Amino acid sequence: MPGGTVVARFERSSQTLRVLVTDDGVGLPPDKTPDQMANLGLQIARTLAESELGGTFEFSAGEGPDGPVGTIVQLVIPLP
Repeated sequence: MPGGTVVARFERSSQTLRVLVTDDGVGLPPDKTPDQMANLGLQIARTLAESELGGTFEFSAGEGPDGPVGTIVQLVIPLP
């Protein structure tokens, strides 16, 4: 089985911390939304990011030249 690639990027500005994680896997099932796919761990991460830290937590299908490929997760947290 060939390995996949996961890339994590961290970007900090004076106002926000942005974490972007992408992969080149099979992606999300076409008949499910990201919210339907969220397990307990993702629900806890979203609640922490949005309710406790005042940020955003989003994930979606990536786009390749032939359609959806992989998954994109983005976390943006405002800095004090």
